[in-house]
Amino acid sequence: MRSIKNFFLITLWLVVMSAGIYVAYNRGVIKVPLLAQKDSSGIAAFSPAEQGNWEKAFAEASSQIGILSQRGAETANTSSQVLGEFIQVNEAGGEKSTSEKALEYGRYLYCQQVVKEWEQVQQ
Repeated sequence: MRSIKNFFLITLWLVVMSAGIYVAYNRGVIKVPLLAQKDSSGIAAFSPAEQGNWEKAFAEASSQIGILSQRGAETANTSSQVLGEFIQVNEAGGEKSTSEKALEYGRYLYCQQVVKEWEQVQQ
């Protein structure tokens, strides 16, 4: 169950970060083109003016990404606290693993189908 929670938090963090970068780029906060056009050699093609301002743009992008990552972490912590209050984990020692549960459920479905077919033949 802990791995599911970690997966959810990582996915949530990635979605928040992606959305934050997208919004920041569309509002003009981040001025570095994320999808720059590339020439035939595969190298991103920037104008000379953009190449001269590359360090400044990188510094701006770095600071904005830092702020967005901090806010994303705060959001992830808040959501995990909220979810932690509503989701109760059953930590019984004898609980089966997910793969064992899936195998057992598959056997159950197979047996159920066999019983249905047998009942149809008997009628």
